[in-house]
Amino acid sequence: MPDLYSNSLVQALLVTLKHVAKPLIFENLKALPEIFDSLEKDGAQLETAWNVSRTTRIVNASQMDSEVFQKIQSKVRKAKGSKFQSRPLHATCKNLLNEDLAAPEKALLKKYVREGKMNGLELSEKGLSAVKQNMAKLEEAKSAYRNRVKVSTEKFQHLIGDKEMMKDFPSDLLRAMAMDKNKPSQGPWCVTLEGHILPRFLEYCPDKEQRWNAWLANRSRASSGSVQQGNNNAEVGNIRARRLDQAKHLGFQNYVEMSLDSKMAESIDSILSRFKMINEKAKPAMDKEIEELQNFAAEKGHSEQLQLWDIPYWRRLKKRAQYSCDEGEVREYFPLPKVIQGVLSLTEEMFGITIHEDKNASSWHSDVKLYKVRDENGEDLGHFYLDPYLRPGAKLLSRSQKGWVIPERPFSALNRMKPSATLVFNFPPPLHGLPSLLTFEEVQAIFKNVGFVMQLLLTKSPYHEINPINNAPWEAVEAPGEFFQLLSMDATIIERISSHFESGYSIPADIVNKLVNSQRHMSAFDLCNEMYLAHFDLECYSSKKYWLDITKKLWAEYMSFPLDGEDSHPCSFVDIFSENWAASYYCHLWARMIGADIFAAFQEAGLNNSAQFKDVGQRLRNTFLANSGMQDSNELFRQFRGRDFNPDALLTVCGLKKTKKH
Repeated sequence: MPDLYSNSLVQALLVTLKHVAKPLIFENLKALPEIFDSLEKDGAQLETAWNVSRTTRIVNASQMDSEVFQKIQSKVRKAKGSKFQSRPLHATCKNLLNEDLAAPEKALLKKYVREGKMNGLELSEKGLSAVKQNMAKLEEAKSAYRNRVKVSTEKFQHLIGDKEMMKDFPSDLLRAMAMDKNKPSQGPWCVTLEGHILPRFLEYCPDKEQRWNAWLANRSRASSGSVQQGNNNAEVGNIRARRLDQAKHLGFQNYVEMSLDSKMAESIDSILSRFKMINEKAKPAMDKEIEELQNFAAEKGHSEQLQLWDIPYWRRLKKRAQYSCDEGEVREYFPLPKVIQGVLSLTEEMFGITIHEDKNASSWHSDVKLYKVRDENGEDLGHFYLDPYLRPGAKLLSRSQKGWVIPERPFSALNRMKPSATLVFNFPPPLHGLPSLLTFEEVQAIFKNVGFVMQLLLTKSPYHEINPINNAPWEAVEAPGEFFQLLSMDATIIERISSHFESGYSIPADIVNKLVNSQRHMSAFDLCNEMYLAHFDLECYSSKKYWLDITKKLWAEYMSFPLDGEDSHPCSFVDIFSENWAASYYCHLWARMIGADIFAAFQEAGLNNSAQFKDVGQRLRNTFLANSGMQDSNELFRQFRGRDFNPDALLTVCGLKKTKKH
């Protein structure tokens, strides 16, 4: 692994910036390639070293101390951002924007100009100083918010010793909760608010009081007591105010307008108009879903009105009863080797590429496999590692249970670097000669993450700064993964990637149909919740209203349940207050809309029509994937689809709009 501990690569980038400071005054095309070549050489190497460190932190946490990792992360971010803080470079790029340049160079110039503007380089020295001071205070506020949530999350631990209560819990969840990992079935078990524990605990716990206790602890994190005791109430207002000041300093009306400057969505009005259209279908459908769930629970002896903490448990039971899919039986048809082979074969056919395992490659663990990807002419496109199995005490656990994709090495023509990535999961390892058998949700996670990897490997961007991850709008970055996940909802594809782990028999048609239909179970409820969170984010960063007033207003607009008086979830909404999704949370839903419309294009062509499937796949590859980050993402989608994306496609895959026959 590159020596990041000595900070050599970080220092190299800073030295490079200092070295090119004088030539930056020459506003001509001869100087610019030299500048960018120097930045590209060191920048791509730094990014590679940093990503390798990120991978190490995930796959073998003991080798990368958390405190050391955080310190390195801070220095790397500072080094990567420093090139966007050079006034001479910013001025040079801005003056050259109107020159007749190729798409990659034009995109690179636009990025440097945009990032320079966001760093205050178009302001006076006084204005720039104010921006820097405000950003420093914002970082302090974000850190304080994040730490309070962390402390509050870690503080909650609730022991359960009742074996009867835990009898229906899956073995892997019992093991994760067991105080004695060597005796997971004996107890006691510890309920925590960790992402790999809480959601599944709420799904399997039959005791409503225990569900309420854990649910409330989660929804009230960092909201009680004084600021010193961990209350984020005031910090929410502080962070919002700092971001508003930042936006106004830079010439924007509010932080949402600033955020949308680099996104696919044109305005907050365009986002909310789509939300309104979706909500007109989703809200009534959600009301019906809740009514049906209430009736189901009543039939099973639950006479009380369902509350939010009851939904996961009764939802799981109703889904099982309605679709009669036994998880153990379903797993038998999804052995990991077959699923991987099927997904990669499908990807090969779709994009006209070949993916083969390099069995002689070395890696950090014997379980890890390396796959090399080549185009139709045999040219190397890059590679990716697959680290599939749980290693307790070594690998980190994903908050969402869907694993990670770490972009390892960016595509850099100057450095002759082909892109690479690592897929990390925590699937159950093979046991007693049997392969790892996957749930359907785990199968979908593979689809989604392979889609993300293909975006990294199929780019034609010659500069690492304008590859999809570094320069495409966030909606576009997530869309390929969303599209790939939808492929797993097609019956033909499910049959293609599955077979019984012992007999090799095909998965029965009735199980396939149940799997497809079960994916739409309570989809309106999920959609409304997602819209609520996205709209809350937008409202927080486009108005000065008190966050609780915003919560109450939007909750009533999107949700069918009354807002619990102790529910203070904005105090722990780290994604928008201390992480990177401020005024951008809507991107998740936007990406789902785009992914659904891409999926619709394949459906229209016929997913079982090999020739048409390949044609649409090639068109997707040559437009939306190859040029993402270099060209406008809305225009790339138009090149692929012949029009702007249609939100109706998402309603269709959610079962809220009838499918047209093709």
